[in-house]
Amino acid sequence: MKRFLFLQFCLMVCTLLSASPIEINGVSYELYGNRAMVTSGTDNLQLYSGDVIIPSQVAYNSNIYTVTKIGRHAFNGAYNLTSLSLPNTIDTIEGQTFQYMALDTLVIPSSVRYIGSNVLGYLGRKYNDGMIIQYPLSKLVLNCDSVVLENWLWGNVLGGVTYDPTTFEPKQIECEVVWNVRKCKLTEEVAHIFNYGGEYVSKFVIGDNVDSIPSCLIWNNGSMPVETLVVGQNVRKIGQGAFSGCNQVKNLYWNARYIESNEESLAFGSVSNLSIGDNVGFLPEGFFENNKLLTSIDIPESVVDIAANAFRYCSNVTHIASHSYIPAWIDPTSFKGISTEQDSIPIYIPSCALENYQTKGWQNVGTLTEPPTDYVLVLSSNNNDYGYVKTNQRYSSCNSVTIFEAIPYEGYRFKEWNDGVTTNPRTLVIDKDESFIAIFEPVADVLVEVPESANINKYIKDGTLFIKGNDNNYTATGAKVK
Repeated sequence: MKRFLFLQFCLMVCTLLSASPIEINGVSYELYGNRAMVTSGTDNLQLYSGDVIIPSQVAYNSNIYTVTKIGRHAFNGAYNLTSLSLPNTIDTIEGQTFQYMALDTLVIPSSVRYIGSNVLGYLGRKYNDGMIIQYPLSKLVLNCDSVVLENWLWGNVLGGVTYDPTTFEPKQIECEVVWNVRKCKLTEEVAHIFNYGGEYVSKFVIGDNVDSIPSCLIWNNGSMPVETLVVGQNVRKIGQGAFSGCNQVKNLYWNARYIESNEESLAFGSVSNLSIGDNVGFLPEGFFENNKLLTSIDIPESVVDIAANAFRYCSNVTHIASHSYIPAWIDPTSFKGISTEQDSIPIYIPSCALENYQTKGWQNVGTLTEPPTDYVLVLSSNNNDYGYVKTNQRYSSCNSVTIFEAIPYEGYRFKEWNDGVTTNPRTLVIDKDESFIAIFEPVADVLVEVPESANINKYIKDGTLFIKGNDNNYTATGAKVK
């Protein structure tokens, strides 16, 4: 019995010891099994300052521990922290971890699967005289593959106004948010992800890891003044109200290749500059409906489908450029109201694509306009006494294959074209104005000794002199015969 109680006592002591903070290379940990949790230590105000790098593993008493958790309040009060690097082994960040501290950039690694409540809070920097001045984030990056959010992320730390500690002159810090979360689950109490503040978030990037944008991602009472919005290429679903706070977006970089479903019309009414990525295949319903600021639409070759009402009543658009020879399918309402019979806007299409666009109904959108169909081919010689090329001709872009040849005079030979190509005759597909110069050069004199008794028969072919005798044959490449 005594032995049993002694063993229990030893086990309890070991557990208590393992749970006590241990400082390793300037970072405080609690060790459990083969795992380590970063903690605030006994005095995190002094412990964490400058540039802090959390390793993926730590060694203690000949044992190796994997760092998997950031404990509650771990970096609270670390006012002198300038940078923080977290390893890709962290799976849990407990609540109120990054509060009352100073950072320019915070990157959450892809391994994180749980973020506790109020993880972001008041951010400030402490100066030598003890004065603490608000110092908001200039960049927040969330790379989580799949994460549960216990509560919203406080928007009032994302950018803001700080002050020079000497002059007290205000300085505005704008923040960029990179949301690269493939899957996000919110607790029942949370209706949106970013809440309160966020008035200084100027750029919001939805990364290529994201396939589903959660509802009310950028909500914030409609007050988040995002000017630039970037949507990654793998987004397939857009939740209800995902962009309801984006009522000031001016620049939209849309790279989503195919939207499977969006729960409400996107209607980016404030965007004046739209860039559609080269891999986009589908433009969703109501994409830019009723936008009055857009003046041009540039549709890349990859787009094959433009849904209903995508650009409906975008009445200030002055021209459309479509770069595909085979036009995208359009709904009768895709461009409804974008032009009238009295004011039909030009639609610039590739050469020889007019018939294709007419069969898809694009002539009802505006005036189909092809580029000039003729190109000029200029052919010349480096010396007109050495040789010549064919006369300059005009070629239709719809029938653009031509053959031209450099012809040397006797005593000269063709060397190459001015672009280094030696093919002659030359076949070329002309899709723009072109100019080529044939480079000719004299054929070198070559002395060939032939026995007097030989019955000589000589001729030249392709710059090579052939001399045939009764007994022997002689050749002189590059020989010049007078």
